[in-house]
Amino acid sequence: MFCKNCNNNLINQADYCHNCGEKIIRNRLTLKNLFHLYAQTFFNFDNKFFQTFVNLFSKPEVIVTAYIDGVRKKHINVISYFALALTLVGLEYYIINNYFPGFSDLSTVTAKGTEHFTNSVLKFIQGHQSLLLIGMIPVFAFLIKGVFYKIKTYNYTELLVVLIYVFAHTTIITAIISIVSAAFGLKLSVIGYELIVLKTVYLFYVLKRLYRLNLKTTIVKTLLFFTLVVCLYFVLIIALTAVFYVIKGPDFLENLITS
Repeated sequence: MFCKNCNNNLINQADYCHNCGEKIIRNRLTLKNLFHLYAQTFFNFDNKFFQTFVNLFSKPEVIVTAYIDGVRKKHINVISYFALALTLVGLEYYIINNYFPGFSDLSTVTAKGTEHFTNSVLKFIQGHQSLLLIGMIPVFAFLIKGVFYKIKTYNYTELLVVLIYVFAHTTIITAIISIVSAAFGLKLSVIGYELIVLKTVYLFYVLKRLYRLNLKTTIVKTLLFFTLVVCLYFVLIIALTAVFYVIKGPDFLENLITS
């Protein structure tokens, strides 16, 4: 008998290939054993996803430190976890836009006359969320490096790993919350701020545990980081507005707001 994955010679009684670790499948594929396979994969307590998801709540520093130190078999690696989060983002976007289109309407919480502009910006963000997440990670790592410039525990690349895990984890959580909220008739205007607070609190919960900070220092660092993010946000908005003004002319903003 030969392994179908690596073609290694096996004994007939083997359950796994001793060369590549592939499980030996003898039964024909049926709905019953397919369901059993996926149930065992995703709901088994020993499953890597389950362990990674739970431990990123209870002891995120263990997962991050282990990955940085080279221990990468116990949990889902950082790239796979992020890829899973991006997949869920795409699923969230599809479900909400096709089944709960009113969920993302921010008209009731924006200034009169800017409803179209606000919803257009939100739709753009939702449609490019994966790219925005990828772009935000190196920027946030740079800001955190600046906020913790006196503490040399992690270099820039290691902070990228930290943030990929954090962004992936909060993205999975907020995507699930958004889908469930939409199904129950809630709107983004109701839960949007809470989701932002959740992401911010979780980020600094992780950093507190990684850097072993006390509560006072954590609050100060959080406020400093949040101030830098807000400043960067307004600089980016002004820069993009100026670029579109130059490219599309002075009527661009008026058309965007009123169209």
